[in-house]
Amino acid sequence: MRKALTFSAIALASSMALATPAVAFAADSVPTAHAVSAEAASVALKVSPSSAKPGDSVQMSMEVPDGSTNLSISSKALENVKMTDGRGATATVAKVADGNYGISLTGSGPKGEKLQATAQITVKDGKTAPVALKVSPSSAKPGDSVQMSMEVPDGSTNLSISSKALENVKMTDGRGATATVAKVADGNYGISLTGTGPKGEKLQATAQITVKDGKPAPTPGASTLSLSQDHGKPGDKIQVTIKTAPNEKSAFIKSDAFGGQVNLKNDGKGVWTGTAVVAKDVKTGYYGVDAFAGGKKFDTVKFSTEAGGSSVKPLDPSQHKTPKGSVNTGQAPIGWVPSDAADHG
Repeated sequence: MRKALTFSAIALASSMALATPAVAFAADSVPTAHAVSAEAASVALKVSPSSAKPGDSVQMSMEVPDGSTNLSISSKALENVKMTDGRGATATVAKVADGNYGISLTGSGPKGEKLQATAQITVKDGKTAPVALKVSPSSAKPGDSVQMSMEVPDGSTNLSISSKALENVKMTDGRGATATVAKVADGNYGISLTGTGPKGEKLQATAQITVKDGKPAPTPGASTLSLSQDHGKPGDKIQVTIKTAPNEKSAFIKSDAFGGQVNLKNDGKGVWTGTAVVAKDVKTGYYGVDAFAGGKKFDTVKFSTEAGGSSVKPLDPSQHKTPKGSVNTGQAPIGWVPSDAADHG
């Protein structure tokens, strides 16, 4: 009995001695497990230069974990993107409108995790956006309708179209307008487009329209000459009137009957008047009176004079008549004799 108890005590003591180091080992291992913490690898993308114009080359550098794969860079502002040594890339700035554009980096980490980073590039070509104005038809008559189209940057405001040749101008969809040709004289007229661009810049463009109503231009009336009388004696005063176009610069008459040139005065409406005096040394007969307007002769009228004191008008040669019963021999007609009286009753 004593021996059995001794064996049991030994067995229990042995089991307790073996359990103690195991507990102690487990206690020592707990702090070690809590001290381990995994940090996520950083991912970043940089672009240089950060501002460029279309056609420029840019370089990019990537910060990714070792062993990363499937790395790719994309952007609406970039073309011909080429990866270099696994940590960089080159590209060309595309022909895009001015503005800020995002650049995206994607890939897979060494443990299969997704990688992603972004950068930004500013595209600015330094050129002013094109502005233009077109009108159709380019030739019209008063009362016709015309249409206009505008080429302006997106986001433009305060757009306005004006012209002396147009009325009832109405803007339509922000890129066009309609108008009616005004009642103006035939000719070429400018059309002006003004406005404000999306960045506050001033916009301006012009077009041209030809206005032609198709009606023949009125021709000025022919100049005319009139004298208060067509005959006179030395010292007589003759009233002279010439009518010309309102814009004529001068008018006068010339005649030896009046001793040369007689200048006339204008009333501003194309009526020229003056007084011509028959010359003292004038001879009996017919004289031509030449009329001038703008330095050019336009008419000649006949004026008769009597050198003596009589104011009897000389007979025009065209009115001469051959006496009845005469023979054209140059001799005077034979006078009547008493016997003829009986024959003529």
